Formats: sequence, structure tokens, C-alpha cells
Amino acid sequence: MVRVKYFVVLALAVMAVGCTSTGGRYDTQQATRVDLTNANYRVIKSGAVGRSYGFRLFGFIPFSSPSYAKAMNKVRRQAPMEGKATAITNVTQDSAIIWCLLFTLPKLTVTADIVEFTQAPAPPPAGTGAAK
Repeated sequence: MVRVKYFVVLALAVMAVGCTSTGGRYDTQQATRVDLTNANYRVIKSGAVGRSYGFRLFGFIPFSSPSYAKAMNKVRRQAPMEGKATAITNVTQDSAIIWCLLFTLPKLTVTADIVEFTQAPAPPPAGTGAAK
């Protein structure tokens, strides 16, 4: 009878600790409008990749989670952006979990292209009603 009580308490504790969620979606917003139809940019780095790992004991006890910010910092380090008119475009995000016997390693991979603007875009043609 005592074993059953210990088993129930242990099962409840495992379920309470294992109820975590890290999400899986990171929405980004951009306040700048950029027109990439003109030949006013060049690709500095295509397919820049940044990864971040986490660690979970027994697959459900989280010690650390993968960080989108860390992955993006690794992407930014792959091309010189300081003092230049650059932008990160075509950002994609992939999540995966590496399962081992006693632990799991959640992995977040961010892939992006880095472009540099080389000249100002051409003004709109006169008479098109575009805002000045």
C-alpha cells in the first residue's frame, strides 16, 4: 500500500514538472518598407545560418531552451553589417529535437540572406500619384 502511494506521488510530480511549453513560432515585424525590385542592392551573404541549442533532462525537465536571439546573433556575425546600409531578408526558422537516452537537445536553426543597399531607389515616375 505504501508503494502505491509513493508511485502516485511520484507520477503526479513528474506530470507537474513535465507540463512546459516553449512555443514554436516567432513572428517578426518590420517597420521599414524596402523595394527589392530595383537593382539597388547586392547579396553579401546568402544562406547565413545560426543555431541555438537547449537541454532537457529525461525529455521533459527543461534546463535551458534554444534562443531565437542567440541564433540571430550568429547569423549577424557572418557578414560585416556595422556602419553599412544592410538588411536581413528571407528569414526562415526550423526547430528540431535530438533525442538521446536520458536527455534531449532542442535545436533552433535560423537561416537568412544578408543584403547591402548600394544606391537610393529611383523616384516614382511623374504623374503616378505617388506620395512625395
